[in-house]
Amino acid sequence: MNKSSHLIALGTLGRPYKFLGELYFFPYNIDSQISLKKMNVMVGKNKKNIDDMFVEEFSSISKVLKFKDIDSRELASSLSKSKLFIYREQMPQLSNNEYYLVDLIGCLVCGKENEKIGIVKDVISLPSNDVVVIEKNKKEHLIPLIDDIIKFIDIKNKRIEIIVIPGLL
Repeated sequence: MNKSSHLIALGTLGRPYKFLGELYFFPYNIDSQISLKKMNVMVGKNKKNIDDMFVEEFSSISKVLKFKDIDSRELASSLSKSKLFIYREQMPQLSNNEYYLVDLIGCLVCGKENEKIGIVKDVISLPSNDVVVIEKNKKEHLIPLIDDIIKFIDIKNKRIEIIVIPGLL
């Protein structure tokens, strides 16, 4: 597994804020409690084309951040629309029964009697609930992460068991 596969995209950098190199940050998970202040991060358009950067300041309220050596609106503007990545190891530790949504990627999804349905390819955070994207027979299906559908999630063994209701797949 290459190093970039351990990178987690936290969000996208927006337009510059004021004139001293600050940028708006739009996290993919608006409920995230990760503090970026004084953190080494990676910034780029994708995982293959990234630069190491250091976040000097970050406001979790206004979602504005300041990188080291980015001291003008013009330099900040050049980073606009880039993604901000961190390594999975930089994310705060969770208790045994908790997991990050990104941990669901790669899990095998099974139905009744261990029927293999597909593999989780992505997770989408929507206003009403999170959704996993699974691939089955070269087609993508969206499975809501709600109690009525999800029987259990076993992160350690990379397995999710669901209740297949009519029209779900």
